[in-house]
Amino acid sequence: MNIVNHWLKKICANKHLKGILEERTLELNQKIEQLEQIESALKSSEERFRLMANSSPIMIWITDENGLPTFSNQVWLDFVGLSAEEVTYQAWRKLVHPDDVKTAFVNYFIDVEEHKTVSTEYRLRHVSGEWRWVFDQGVAMFNDLGVFTGYIGSLIDITARKNTETELGIAAIAFESNEAIIITDTNSVILRANKAFLELTGYSAEECIGRKTNFLKSEHHTKEFYKTMWETISNEGVWEGEIWDRRKNGEVFIKWLMITAVKNKAGIVTNYVGIQTDITARKAADKKMRDLAYYDALTKLPNRRLFFERLEHCISMAQRENKQFAILMLDLDKFKAVNDNFGHLSGDELLQQVAVRISACLRESDTVARLGGDEFIILLENVAQPNDAAVVSENVISALTKTFQISKCDSILIGTSIGISLYPQNGESAMTLISNADAALYEAKYEGRGRFVYFSEVRSTI
Repeated sequence: MNIVNHWLKKICANKHLKGILEERTLELNQKIEQLEQIESALKSSEERFRLMANSSPIMIWITDENGLPTFSNQVWLDFVGLSAEEVTYQAWRKLVHPDDVKTAFVNYFIDVEEHKTVSTEYRLRHVSGEWRWVFDQGVAMFNDLGVFTGYIGSLIDITARKNTETELGIAAIAFESNEAIIITDTNSVILRANKAFLELTGYSAEECIGRKTNFLKSEHHTKEFYKTMWETISNEGVWEGEIWDRRKNGEVFIKWLMITAVKNKAGIVTNYVGIQTDITARKAADKKMRDLAYYDALTKLPNRRLFFERLEHCISMAQRENKQFAILMLDLDKFKAVNDNFGHLSGDELLQQVAVRISACLRESDTVARLGGDEFIILLENVAQPNDAAVVSENVISALTKTFQISKCDSILIGTSIGISLYPQNGESAMTLISNADAALYEAKYEGRGRFVYFSEVRSTI
């Protein structure tokens, strides 16, 4: 200590050395002040960065030169449900979907070693437990000396985009399905048409795209039909039903069409999607089945089953509207002789011609049915007065007494007798009306055939 004091006294005594010491002391103080300012600036800069990073809506992360996490902003922490102290490499890895670990980390560390930009997509577990797709991108950081110090990166939630891509992928597959599909704008102009639609209509894509869908119309439907259809779409967002359209070759076909309105997030309709299936063959098969169930195979007239359905409906309508109708029961005179002399095929041919002649005597609203053999029954709806049934009966008798021509004979003469029952005078149930008409028919045949008789005229002894 005495030696130090000794030298300090010598330096102070030496004006030159004293000046150097003061100069060096000043420089040192300036350096310290500069370092303090730099440290303060760095601290302020770091505070500003953290404030900015934590207020950013984007997830931000930083790693050291080994790829280990050193910072995660608040959005990232809130997204995964961790605190800053809990963020480690192991914790981060556990948050990544097991199927995506290789993509998210193996390739990530390869890029880190080569100081390449990190860019990857993977599923990250959300604090809710849900797997969310994220797009993760980071860039290398270097200090002023060019030394690599780590990575800074950001994540954005792309789950909605991924879901949209999935939905579009599914839609693309569905669009090329066996169902005929078109997409139109709000003016019904076709924007896209799949292969099945082109095959269904016979048109090429070039002939369809850019045209309104009304070029397919068959003129089968009325303007009111289409007006109602579009009102339903406007109110409910969807419509489905049968449509008759026309192919390019002019052939009319029946299709089952479903039109769905596509809306944007604001609820505004942007497009329409039409999915259609050709049901022509099915409708034909349905008609064939219905014909077998409700129509006589030989004459094509309604059979007993369909006649009873129409009769029950007619009774309900007549009760509600206080109207009357008539039942006419008839069979053919000399029909057995035709079968015996010319064979059953000739008898069948005769029955077909009889059916045509009876139908020609009736209104469109009336029904004639074949009950079996040579028995026919007629339903005359909305009869204004009893005499109307007599007029029809006379016309039928006249038509059936004219000469018939069949393959084996060109001059067949037969006849018919008719029994009439009226609703509600002669009964209010189907079975009663038919039974009374049959009784009247028996009376007509008893009185000499070729005539008609009302049930009210039937003798009580018969």
